[in-house]
Amino acid sequence: MTMPFPLPPFVPSKPNQSRVDVDPDKQRRFLQQNGLRLLWERAALCPCGVRGTALLATGPLRSDLLASDTPGDAQTHDPDCPTCFGEGVIYYASEEIRALALGMQINYQPQGMIGDYAPGYAAITTFPEHQPNYRDRFTVLDTQILYQDVKIRTAETVEALRFPVAARTLRLASGDVSARTLYAIKTGLDWRVPSSGAVMQEGVDFTVTPAGLISWALGDDLGTAPVEGARYSISYFSNPRFVVVDPGFPRSSRTIKKQATDTPKQLAIRSIARALWLGEGVA
Repeated sequence: MTMPFPLPPFVPSKPNQSRVDVDPDKQRRFLQQNGLRLLWERAALCPCGVRGTALLATGPLRSDLLASDTPGDAQTHDPDCPTCFGEGVIYYASEEIRALALGMQINYQPQGMIGDYAPGYAAITTFPEHQPNYRDRFTVLDTQILYQDVKIRTAETVEALRFPVAARTLRLASGDVSARTLYAIKTGLDWRVPSSGAVMQEGVDFTVTPAGLISWALGDDLGTAPVEGARYSISYFSNPRFVVVDPGFPRSSRTIKKQATDTPKQLAIRSIARALWLGEGVA
């Protein structure tokens, strides 16, 4: 049996004069001055589930499940859950923060294998105390992008689109214009677009509530809103949303600035988040 060769640890001549590659204080100032306003929502797992017995008819397996303490398969979230609405994720403790959102992209791919979708990502850098976790959600408040929805009119006067409608300032030759919806068109109950009177205008046929919902009160009074069961298409601005898929690992740097010995200081955290798109709206 051979003994490992002893390697003495390297000790610099001046331990308290180690090199510092990142100044945490400058990094914090840069984030505060150049970061965008983001709404950060923390994610938690919802404990809801559908018991396996609910998916079985009769037989020995059902009897065994009923007689045991196991919840069956419980791999399917409850679609009627009032907390997560079947998504399996609960968002809580929303907070407005400053962060860098770089490389934001939404790669729209129509007519894909699973329909229209857009896999997009963003690199989000936050303060050390704002350490995101997997599934956390970021809404970029300083940016608006154009979304398109096709929905069926319900019996409700106020309806939610996939994402809340937001205002975007457009700098035109005639002056600044605040726009929320760009185009809206309806069908009849046969789901065919009529030859006239199909196009609707914000402020005439519908309005947008402060919460970003669509109110059909004006159109219902005038008879120009889509009737219950008809389809309508609408193009509107909304703040892009991203869900964290790769939470950054917390890092630290050692510094001796204005002190006798070096101490560790936390650095900013860079995470990768995926853009929400079709079928992933917020109720």
